[in-house]
Amino acid sequence: MKKIEILAPAGSKESFIAAVSANADAIYCGLNNFNARSKAQNFNPRQISSFIDYAHQNNTKVYIAFNTLIKENEIKEAAELIDIISSAKADAIIVQDFAVISLITKYFPNLKLHLSTQGAIHNSFGALAAKKSGFKRAVLARELSLAQIKSISRACDIELEIFVHGSLCFCVSGLCMLSSFIGGRSANRGSCSQVCRRKWSFDDKEGFYLSPKDLDLSQYIKDLKKSGISSLKIEGRMKNPQYVYKTVRAYKMLAEADENSSNWADIVQEANTLLSSDFARVKTSFNFAYKSNHIFEPEMPKQIGAFLGEVLESEDNKFKIKTNALLNINDVFKAGSPKDENYFRFKAQEIKKDGEFYEITTTEIASQARNDKGQTYNDDIAPIRKGYFIFKTADGKFNDFLSVIAGIDPQSPSKQKQTGIGIYCASNPAMTTKGDDNIITFPKFNKNKTPAQLFLKIDDIGWLKLIKNKEASIILALNKDNLNKAQGFDYFEIPPFIDEEDLVLYQKTISGICKSQNKSFFLNNLGHFEFFKGLKAQLNAGMFLYVLNSFSADFLFKRGVKNFVFSIEDDYKNISKLCAAGLAGGGIFYMSGLAALAISKMKAHQDLQNKEIIIKSGQDQFKIIAKENIDYIVPAIPIMLFNKKFRLEKLQINKFLIDLSFIKPNEAYLNAVLNAHSGKQFLQNNNEFNFDRNLK
Repeated sequence: MKKIEILAPAGSKESFIAAVSANADAIYCGLNNFNARSKAQNFNPRQISSFIDYAHQNNTKVYIAFNTLIKENEIKEAAELIDIISSAKADAIIVQDFAVISLITKYFPNLKLHLSTQGAIHNSFGALAAKKSGFKRAVLARELSLAQIKSISRACDIELEIFVHGSLCFCVSGLCMLSSFIGGRSANRGSCSQVCRRKWSFDDKEGFYLSPKDLDLSQYIKDLKKSGISSLKIEGRMKNPQYVYKTVRAYKMLAEADENSSNWADIVQEANTLLSSDFARVKTSFNFAYKSNHIFEPEMPKQIGAFLGEVLESEDNKFKIKTNALLNINDVFKAGSPKDENYFRFKAQEIKKDGEFYEITTTEIASQARNDKGQTYNDDIAPIRKGYFIFKTADGKFNDFLSVIAGIDPQSPSKQKQTGIGIYCASNPAMTTKGDDNIITFPKFNKNKTPAQLFLKIDDIGWLKLIKNKEASIILALNKDNLNKAQGFDYFEIPPFIDEEDLVLYQKTISGICKSQNKSFFLNNLGHFEFFKGLKAQLNAGMFLYVLNSFSADFLFKRGVKNFVFSIEDDYKNISKLCAAGLAGGGIFYMSGLAALAISKMKAHQDLQNKEIIIKSGQDQFKIIAKENIDYIVPAIPIMLFNKKFRLEKLQINKFLIDLSFIKPNEAYLNAVLNAHSGKQFLQNNNEFNFDRNLK
């Protein structure tokens, strides 16, 4: 049986060294930019080479996470950082943006490509398409079952990597724009504000309804070793070194042990002991062995840590709790009120135990306590009060061990030679530049002069009775409920998530549609290209095949795509740059609709099931709509950008999309949006997404 890799997270120098010390087979980490964990400490370009050397000296591989979407004016910086990664001899680069594929294929052919979980690869078509695009490995979506993983492994010999431990996202990775919609902080660009961890309310109820438990697949290690998976990935680039060391050691022990040996039970017990003190959330196996109905705990706060109990008594900097946990001096804790979500960290100066009760004296007085938002407490207010929740986030004794590890410092002067704004390209001398010279050649397009076109997207056939504007092109958003009603349409959209077991159903439907001429499809996943092998159809890129730069557009055009939908989370400034590059005529602008801001395969909490409800957090309001075992989060009121049309037409954009999905057929609404598009009626733009603000 092939050895399975244990892949460790490293968001800091200390975590990197802890992972090596725990004998991780590989480590994934990011630079200061272009990685999906921008809030981690990460590594600067001048130190990464030395850390990679240190890992290689200890027989540990290093994969660099470069898995965010890239704007047009960031391409040069991205290329320079990829050169640093390549010349530092990283073992692979983990990517999401198609532009990085193009850059590496042309300029850095020796750098191995891994497709990030942000690529939303969730079936065998996705894995096959990834391999054809040059990827050595695909990181599968976390939503998959063991049976689905095995099926994908049998269908394609690409290396497969899965998450086995750590935080889960409410949404399928790569299919979430919720944070971007609320404040411009895009999860696709590493700036997620974790809005799913907020407290949400609806009707007269409130709780952490979108905050899932943490993943733990350690009990399925036997199945994992036989599944065809190449790498078991531990989430946690935002976690501390203690978490990294313990989780890596536990999974390493389980992966290397012989389950038929006499000491297997002892190994499992030792691994479980390590994992039980990772100080994270309550655990779930999600969909791996069976579809879990208990993924959320709305009553529990979002904060990381092992829940100890509720404060029974409090006075000044002392408090009492009841817990079965073992507490020690210098343990790190977190405390706060579940009502106002003000949580802060502290250490114990003194601990007195009386049976199950602990009296704890903290090291901080009130004026020194800071919550997670950086706010300080007044001198006359005790930081810990009766009723507060207490969590343990780190073991003080273990930190003593980590302090020895942290004494190892692999840092040394960078091997890169900087030359002004340009860079000396050690891995590809042909790219060497000086001053302001470009180090890459940008693709050129001539797509400005095309006929104007209006698209109306529907998912409910009932709209057909109301649509009388024959000049509009109707797109049917395919789903399992309307596949048998697809005849008579010319334009179709393929859903961004299709379960492995449903591929044959969609493939049969698409093949049947393509028997007629002049059919057009909007694709929303790399794997969708596999549906059209040997078929004739016009291909377009939908909103989830993100185009934020000209290299991504070029990647898609070379694969037969004719038009693309401008990313709905993009801003006007970047869209202008794409149009200046000659892409206006190939782009379709999303003008209005209830856009799918998050797509989740988690079974919603029972309070939210079988309803179309408004869920609120502060001023932010959304609808949760359940369809075909998928939960969609859409805005409570539609996006409206009709008053931006004049500015868009000045950029030579003349193709527009009005999305009627998730809206029940309504003639008054249809007339209003059509009149607004034609300039006959004014509709207030209450939701403009990132159009006039900067996409972070």
